Amino acid sequence: LLTDFIDWFKPDLILSMKTELVHPELIKQQTAITALWHPDYENPLPEWLVNLADAYDYFFTVCKGMTEEFHVGDHSIKPLWLPEAYCDFRIKPVNVSGVEKEKYGSDVAFIGTDKPRPVKVLERVVAEGFNLKIWGAQVNNGWKNAGLEKYWIGYRTTDEELSKICASSKIILGVSEEKKRNCAVCFSARVYQTCGARGFLLEERSKGIEEMFSDGTDLVLWDNEDDLASKIKKYLENQD
Repeated sequence: LLTDFIDWFKPDLILSMKTELVHPELIKQQTAITALWHPDYENPLPEWLVNLADAYDYFFTVCKGMTEEFHVGDHSIKPLWLPEAYCDFRIKPVNVSGVEKEKYGSDVAFIGTDKPRPVKVLERVVAEGFNLKIWGAQVNNGWKNAGLEKYWIGYRTTDEELSKICASSKIILGVSEEKKRNCAVCFSARVYQTCGARGFLLEERSKGIEEMFSDGTDLVLWDNEDDLASKIKKYLENQD
């Protein structure tokens, strides 16, 4: 079906995201310019991605600094930096009703999955007594195992709901997985989305984030769990 569509449409450019199921040989056969954009951080790159990247004319990564060349046989591939961004097609500032504010609102909201680091940070948030709601998937039983399941809404959030959560919650908490990574700039798309929906984002400081956003103007950055607890308390007491 894909080859039939390409033959009919005759594109000038074929832009792919991830596309694990597309065979490299199919890409090599195309006469159009081809570009692969991989919106996840993986280092070292998995074999399937290396082989696929080699088939494209251009390979982009969301991580600035992850631009060292790597080799596939006789070929040399140098990734280019193409960061994520914000589009208001689905996630945007919205007005919410009183009923929606009750449903989607909380003092602190976390939107994401139950990876070990967010679980650890949210344990501290609960221990400090802050009102919390967790939005997103549970894939590792992380919320349940940490005793956080009662704060979890129970399902993965839609884009429309994300906008309502940002409009209803006092603080959106961002937890970075990037500190252990050797990139100059690399952080979650949730940063763009939350700011674009005009949520108040309390985001963990990560490499290069201040190249893109202004601390205290676009968002507020936290450095460790003590700093996080202090800033949550500060802003809940000074909501203006």
